[in-house]
Amino acid sequence: MAVDLEQSIAETVTQLQEITASVREKAEEEANNTQESANSALDEFTGNAEGMFEDLLSTAEDIEDALTTLSELVTDLGGTVDTTKDTLMTAMDTTNIGLNTALGVFEEVQELLGRF
Repeated sequence: MAVDLEQSIAETVTQLQEITASVREKAEEEANNTQESANSALDEFTGNAEGMFEDLLSTAEDIEDALTTLSELVTDLGGTVDTTKDTLMTAMDTTNIGLNTALGVFEEVQELLGRF
């Protein structure tokens, strides 16, 4: 009976060792799977983040180009407004000279006609 008990204990110990080895193997396998899944998810996230960052930089460059173009247009428009103002002032001065000359002629004609 003692031999049977020892043999039963030895079998139980062997079974427990096999179960422990099996559990350890499954735990290591799950740890590896978890690590692989985490690495895969991290790689995917990193790739997506890099892509989004590149898109953001490209959009920022496009905005910068648009603002530069807009600034140049505003500067050109300011120059055009100044030129137009100068042209209108010159035209107004020329018109005033013409009107003053015409008025002078009328005054001289009136003076000449007033002598008769």
